[in-house]
Amino acid sequence: EPRGARRDVYYDTPFVFDAAALQALLAWLEQQYRQPWWRTLIASPPRQWSEFGLYRAWLRYRHEVPVEWLDRSLSGYVYDASDVARLEQQVRALIDGQQCHYVTIHSQSNGRGDWGPENYAEALRSVLSGR
Repeated sequence: EPRGARRDVYYDTPFVFDAAALQALLAWLEQQYRQPWWRTLIASPPRQWSEFGLYRAWLRYRHEVPVEWLDRSLSGYVYDASDVARLEQQVRALIDGQQCHYVTIHSQSNGRGDWGPENYAEALRSVLSGR
């Protein structure tokens, strides 16, 4: 990001990576920092950067091809998937009530829990199939 610019840390999900744009970013990192791109990323402080944020900043400030940014209202978020029945209700409400195109279910939320799709996949299958 340009010096003095307000930090832009928002990113949408789903987030599509374009191979050519990503390769250009990695080449730029290697040129800018005079080392392999992965060394630059590994040297970054933990929890102080995001591959999504880096890619988004690259697209916004350096990439020369126009990017279609979607309205945030198309995405819905569920931060706590610990209660499968509640999760099913939340996803159903997002899909039915808000005309949501995408729902992100976080795998954990600030260390409050650790849940994965194996815990709720079957329950959501009926929601997603319209039953």
